[in-house]
Amino acid sequence: MIINVYPMKSKIKLFSFLLIFFVFLSFTHHGQVKPQNPSIPLTLEQVLALALEQNGLVKGAMYQADYQKALKPTATEIGKTNLGLQYGQYNSFMNDNNLTIAQNLPFPTVFAKQKQLAAAHIQYAEQQVVTTQRDLVKMVKNAYFTYLFVLEKQQLLRYQDSIYTEFLRAAELRYKTGETNQLERALAQSQSLEVKNLLMQNQADQQIVATQLQTLLQNSQPILLVEKRLKKLTFQPQIADTTTLATHPLLQLLQQQIIVNQQITKVEKSRLLPDINVGFFSQTLVGYQRAFNDNNDMYFDYNKRFNGVALGLAFPLWAKPQNARIQAAKVQEKIAQNQYEYAQINLESQYLQIVQEYTKLQNTLTYYEQNALPTADLLLSTAQKEFRSGNIDYVAHFQGLTRALTVKSAYYEVLNRYNQVVVELEFLVGK
Repeated sequence: MIINVYPMKSKIKLFSFLLIFFVFLSFTHHGQVKPQNPSIPLTLEQVLALALEQNGLVKGAMYQADYQKALKPTATEIGKTNLGLQYGQYNSFMNDNNLTIAQNLPFPTVFAKQKQLAAAHIQYAEQQVVTTQRDLVKMVKNAYFTYLFVLEKQQLLRYQDSIYTEFLRAAELRYKTGETNQLERALAQSQSLEVKNLLMQNQADQQIVATQLQTLLQNSQPILLVEKRLKKLTFQPQIADTTTLATHPLLQLLQQQIIVNQQITKVEKSRLLPDINVGFFSQTLVGYQRAFNDNNDMYFDYNKRFNGVALGLAFPLWAKPQNARIQAAKVQEKIAQNQYEYAQINLESQYLQIVQEYTKLQNTLTYYEQNALPTADLLLSTAQKEFRSGNIDYVAHFQGLTRALTVKSAYYEVLNRYNQVVVELEFLVGK
């Protein structure tokens, strides 16, 4: 048996080389591997920017616009060129050949109208992108402020749970010492369990809204927000002025649809014009032929070709089908115009209703902020203080706390509704 033994110095060099190689390899791979992007808190502006960049509906609308742009060169389509070959005894007993190139061309006016139609389709697709983006912004804002509302409600329920847990502990202690009866203990236990159940429901709502927000952003990771508290949004609607709705993306989109249908009608009308036929032929005429300005016949073989051009017009003899298409296109114009007028009236009515809702909620919030909330805070602190000092019993304490916490919960409900109305108003006026 032969054993190869490396000298110690060679082993050290080999070990050093391998160590350096693996260290370098580890650093190389470390630099190449991209770390996962951790979820970082986002502001509303950042959330909206991510949604507009990543949402599939917006991307789909953009692809549709690219599709219409790619179709624009088809407006000058002239159809296929006809190539023909004729061979045989069409002139004499000798076999001749005839090469023909022919092309049917629409009347130039058709090209102009089709270009205008293609441009109208592109503008419609681009307006569809704007409309989709506006709808997405509205949905993201709704989910964003709903999520903040759920977080705010969660904090209030946790505070309420801590209070009722303390009550339950006190009631059980009083029951053991004989200071109270079974009814007080049962009421405290029932209220504590009810709040815990509301906490579980709210946590489920929080997960639902978070998933909705994550879906709108097309993000595989959970979304964290910088804001944790629900704040009152500011907005000053012009109650009697609905002119700002004229720039609403939906109306702009429907207006562009009217233009598209008008261009379709013009294209159909232009197709009543005659088509132009142009062609070129080259052929042989083997045999004796009378020469030009000469009374003598000359013999022409296969090397001599006779050339010429053809020009003609193609008129529609039966125009009824095309006239039917024109009338159908005019009906589509009326449909588009009716959709625009209906949407305009509907948006104006919706705007006025939401402004009234906004005014109502604003007044309600003013009542809560100036009266109900300060009273609830006073009632909450007083009830706890008087109960600890023994000046009021459990029932009075429970009623005071329930009333104060109900007011706070109702305030956040109104605040959430108010913010959703502001989002709707911003959507209508284009903010």
